[in-house]
Amino acid sequence: GGDFDFSKLIGQVTHYKTLRTDTFDRKTVWASNVELGYIGGDVPVFERFYGGGIGSIRGFDYRGISPRQDPSATAVGGRFETFVGNEVSFPLVGKSLRGVTFLDMGTVEEDVGVTEWRAAAGLGIRLTIDYFGPIPMAFDFAWPISKGGDDDTEVFSFSLGAMFK
Repeated sequence: GGDFDFSKLIGQVTHYKTLRTDTFDRKTVWASNVELGYIGGDVPVFERFYGGGIGSIRGFDYRGISPRQDPSATAVGGRFETFVGNEVSFPLVGKSLRGVTFLDMGTVEEDVGVTEWRAAAGLGIRLTIDYFGPIPMAFDFAWPISKGGDDDTEVFSFSLGAMFK
């Protein structure tokens, strides 16, 4: 009963591997995430793919990676997206403070293919507060290594909740 007729297909695989366990039974963990998506049909702008921000390619603004509409350079989203994220998480203090290093990369395109590949590397801190139940917080610093000409970037991002997509 809507005004649009489209299909959205998304495939995602995430793999976790323990790299090391210290004497306090704290683990250093490598997480790798790969996601591909395609949209077919008459898709509205708000249902299209956008990239950037936590859970996507850090180092870019939320929805900062997108095909643009000329001449206003307004982000209109894409029909094809690919994302590859790698993160190593390691203990710093106790069980509630961890450090991370990461490399995120991918693209958002109007059609299937890759015209501009984006990548960003960074580091961050993960803090879990157990007072009201486990509340995870993420503080990330990321720097784009490869970006498109119209991409919007950011160095610092913060989130409250899930930390790795």
